Amino acid sequence: MENLINEKLVFTDQGFKTKEAIIEFMAAKMNDLGRLKDYPKYLEAVYERERTFPTCIGFNVAIPHGKSDSVKTPSLGFMSLKEAMIWNCDEEVKLVFLIAVPEEADSNLHLKVLAQLSTKLMDPEFRESLEQLKDAKEICSLLTFDI
Repeated sequence: MENLINEKLVFTDQGFKTKEAIIEFMAAKMNDLGRLKDYPKYLEAVYERERTFPTCIGFNVAIPHGKSDSVKTPSLGFMSLKEAMIWNCDEEVKLVFLIAVPEEADSNLHLKVLAQLSTKLMDPEFRESLEQLKDAKEICSLLTFDI
């Protein structure tokens, strides 16, 4: 399996002000890398999930995600923001992870990624590293998963 994340899916110190702009930017990058089959359909899946249940998890982190047949390659995008913003859960968010998983993939793949990512995010030093690091390669080395 191709790596979930690579340096082209890591964006640090960004100035986005809305969750929609963040989601659309990272999804577009996934699409540019050939990881999506249908960009609008994937966005629809992510926004449906956002409407159903907010994806902020505390610790200034949001993990929007979508499982859809519009995804070709399981993917993870990461973005750190210059300034925290309010997500749709009335919580401040400064770190955003966008997960894309194909519908036909192992039905638990997104849950495995969420579980492992959530475990890592419980560590304050891990979160601090993600906020401070600017090098995409270093960030990718922190974001490894056993799936």
